[in-house]
Amino acid sequence: LETLGVPKHVSRRRQIMAGIPEDLFEARIEYTKKLNRGRDLSAEMWSYAKYLKREQDRQERREEAASRAAEVGPDEKFKILHGDFREILSCVPDKTVDLIVTDPSYIRKDGTYLDLWYALSEVAARLLKPETGLLLCYSGKFCLPEAINALSEHLQYLWTAAVLYESFPDTIHRLRFKTYFKPLLIYCSKDADYQPHQTQYWFKDIIQGDGYRGLKDHHPWEQGVFEAMYVIENLSYENDMVVDPFLGSGTVALAAKRLNRRFIGCDVDEDCVNEAKRRLSEEITDHGE
Repeated sequence: LETLGVPKHVSRRRQIMAGIPEDLFEARIEYTKKLNRGRDLSAEMWSYAKYLKREQDRQERREEAASRAAEVGPDEKFKILHGDFREILSCVPDKTVDLIVTDPSYIRKDGTYLDLWYALSEVAARLLKPETGLLLCYSGKFCLPEAINALSEHLQYLWTAAVLYESFPDTIHRLRFKTYFKPLLIYCSKDADYQPHQTQYWFKDIIQGDGYRGLKDHHPWEQGVFEAMYVIENLSYENDMVVDPFLGSGTVALAAKRLNRRFIGCDVDEDCVNEAKRRLSEEITDHGE
């Protein structure tokens, strides 16, 4: 390489690009030419090669997760289920859930996902214990008014906590904002005043976040395990029932497992369910349970 004047990083890129299947390579060349972006063709192909590698890695992780999930046996205390929460959670008796911690898809400007938030409000109102049950729900800032309106349909607004990401702010270029926190909305039942146990820990409404873009290995919208553990440890007791209707990669499930809570979680995405089971199986193996 030195004799030819080719740096190592250039050689590495070319070798990875050479691994693109020939039919995909030719099709991408034609597609790139039609776009006429004015970028160097090799740069475009390098970007495409990285995309294919990421997709291959994701597929391998999905296959591994499915294999590990198949090994996880039934557990009456800890359930991870595949399906829509509006149907799956119908089997949970009314007024029996101590804590719902979840992170739904954020409402978009065109109203996409708004129906899920209204449904979450209705399901949570049925499940939560009247005087002590709580729903804690992450929300984006752009959709905050819509999220509050939707959850308030069947629940009573109680508080808003802030999950801080001081070292990893998002940049909102259009508004020239740097955002360092994410709202965590807290709701209780409408039909009874919230009465925390007198032995309950004091809950601090500023939480140091440990989930950020650089650590989203298991899901694009993954939140931090220690955030979930703080919430669960301070707002529930051992053997309490914790529910997550939007399971994702199982972060809340993992936190509940570590803190010896009962748990029910579900997701419409089977890959997410498998990934959650895989993470839990690793947790059990690591701690010798």
